Amino acid sequence: MTKKATKKLIEFKYIKFNKFDFKFNQIKINQIQNFSPISEFNFNSKNNLLIKLLISIIVSSIVLFVFNNFLFSLMAGLICFVSFILLEKYLPLLREKKRIELIEKELPFALMQISIEINLQAKFEIIIKRIADANYGLLSKEFALIYNEINSGKDIRQALFNASEKTKSLAFKKSLSQLIQCYASNSKNNSDNLKKIAIELFSKQKTIAKEFSNKLVLISLVFITVSAIIPAFFQAFIVLGSMFLNLSFSPMQALLIPILLFPALDLIILIVIKSKTPECLKA
Repeated sequence: MTKKATKKLIEFKYIKFNKFDFKFNQIKINQIQNFSPISEFNFNSKNNLLIKLLISIIVSSIVLFVFNNFLFSLMAGLICFVSFILLEKYLPLLREKKRIELIEKELPFALMQISIEINLQAKFEIIIKRIADANYGLLSKEFALIYNEINSGKDIRQALFNASEKTKSLAFKKSLSQLIQCYASNSKNNSDNLKKIAIELFSKQKTIAKEFSNKLVLISLVFITVSAIIPAFFQAFIVLGSMFLNLSFSPMQALLIPILLFPALDLIILIVIKSKTPECLKA
């Protein structure tokens, strides 16, 4: 075969492969466009329901094995199943709440920085870029999105307004509204208003910290009771009950209750403490 024929053959194969690749990509695009997320969601929902039922049955079986009480095991399985449903329902709300707290945690510090830079007559684009590059966690990511919109050609006020429409944090909405006024008027009074918002947020965080410290005293007492006092009383109750009250605890029950039940209760209390701890008190 000559060099010309070889070259033509390679060109033909290349064109044919490209055409096939284009058709394959078109098929994939059509599949994506015609994809119905509803059927996929229903399929996943069925799978999730089966997993919840399976875990609930396992929990119920373990309780039945340990306590040898059918009614008690049935209640345990039902509580487990209902807990999964409630968790699935309220978990998105808890995530959104945590997101708001993470934004508002760093917001007063960012507002102080913005106020100083406005007084120094820095450009608004540079101020937003500096907040986006700063170590303000989730708030820096929000400002990075604003800066990307400005870079793509949108007006600063429009980018700030879009961010305020997306967020559910009232403090962040108020701050963005004030930033729009600052950009529109270029007056130092508006930067002073940013300082006032920051001081209000600091005061709010201080109040939240005080309220949490009061709650923590009570939760700590409950934790000490569950982790130390109740297990000791339980051991004494097993000994005295078996001697005088004819209580029948199997060796397996007497072993598993202190090993599994009480540590599980301690873990639940620790999870509650962690979930109730305000983000402004976390490092």
